[in-house]
Amino acid sequence: MTTPSFFQSYGLSFEYGTNAALGDVTILSNLQREIVGYTHTNSAFMGFDKATITLSDNRLRLEEWLAYGIGRHVRIYGHDLFTIWEGFVNQISYSVGGVNVTVGPLTSVVNRASTTFSEVEENAETISGSTAVTIIEEDSDSQDSYGIWEDVINVGSMYRDEAEQVVSVFLQDKKFGFVF
Repeated sequence: MTTPSFFQSYGLSFEYGTNAALGDVTILSNLQREIVGYTHTNSAFMGFDKATITLSDNRLRLEEWLAYGIGRHVRIYGHDLFTIWEGFVNQISYSVGGVNVTVGPLTSVVNRASTTFSEVEENAETISGSTAVTIIEEDSDSQDSYGIWEDVINVGSMYRDEAEQVVSVFLQDKKFGFVF
């Protein structure tokens, strides 16, 4: 007989599935024994706000979470089987021995972007004052992995070709938004 975890002793259960931003969620598994720490907050304004879950498992399963866990759909059930928290994995911190790695936050990814700017006209010394918008640029590899995360940046006054260059550099920098 195994001793139930703290999480189990309160009748809580945890299920996770595929990245909801990529389409319908497919439930992959549930965890109970592996959970050694759990907190969550719900807000009156936003509903489900933030959850922190600490897992203790073998190295291979933890590394699988590190590699594929970002964006996974998560649902926590109370003892009465009602959902008490639901959301997605935004950030993962991994610590084994002296190795500490953080992946995320997912919310820092931008894979669809454009710029707004005040256009400086060719051969003119003055700014036209009219607001212009560049064509939206996208990165399909990032979107296939994480869903669509969009941002519009304001770059002030510049020529159109400069604004288009800024959005290209911004997208290259943010399409995988986090460092492993």
